[in-house]
Amino acid sequence: MQEKDVELWNNIALLERDFGKLDKALMAYATAGKLAPSDPQVLNDWAVVLHYYLKKDDQQAINLYQKAISLAEPLLASGELQGEEKQRIQTALRDAQNNLRKLEKGNRKNQ
Repeated sequence: MQEKDVELWNNIALLERDFGKLDKALMAYATAGKLAPSDPQVLNDWAVVLHYYLKKDDQQAINLYQKAISLAEPLLASGELQGEEKQRIQTALRDAQNNLRKLEKGNRKNQ
């Protein structure tokens, strides 16, 4: 059930973000992050709200990006992931790396 709860909270956060309810999005991502503190995608998505949308708490966003990267790399190196899950983690790794570079350069445009 926890996996579905994480997916639900992540989807709620995405909807709140898309409707401009950024504080609610941040709370929903934080909830997803507490349920799945080792999920690189959740951590990256949480950081994205801070970085690109709220434009605050840069150190927290950096920490979330770094954690997403440090979790994704060994998961992918293990060779145990397959199919959609492997692709999801690869995307999270790529996005976290790109987003971290942008934030470190002061870039706030999510393009």
